[in-house]
Amino acid sequence: MSVIRQIAREMSSSARERRHADRVMIRIPIRVQAIDPSGAPLSEEGEALVVSRTGALLQTRTPLPAGTTLVVTNALSRTAERFRVVWSAPETSGRYDVGVEQMADHDSFWGVRFPPALRRQ
Repeated sequence: MSVIRQIAREMSSSARERRHADRVMIRIPIRVQAIDPSGAPLSEEGEALVVSRTGALLQTRTPLPAGTTLVVTNALSRTAERFRVVWSAPETSGRYDVGVEQMADHDSFWGVRFPPALRRQ
């Protein structure tokens, strides 16, 4: 099953209640910059497929292990933010699905208006 279908299924009301932030399925062109696993600089175009206030699902051509720090540039707004890879999936169709979390709290990076965050008790 594709990661996109899995995410869509998780978006049931009970799953949403457990999440830290709402997710939005969207396609945003990005540029990813990092140091790849071999130590070489990496700069490539990719796509954000699902975004939230705190992270995103990205698609890249290069595998990126958990813990890798990335600079992601939103090609639409031309703004850049630092992210950390929290998981990555095996390659499918020449692309890798990469889950990232934002390292700073800037909820306007994706150009999406998210509802106010609920405080957890």
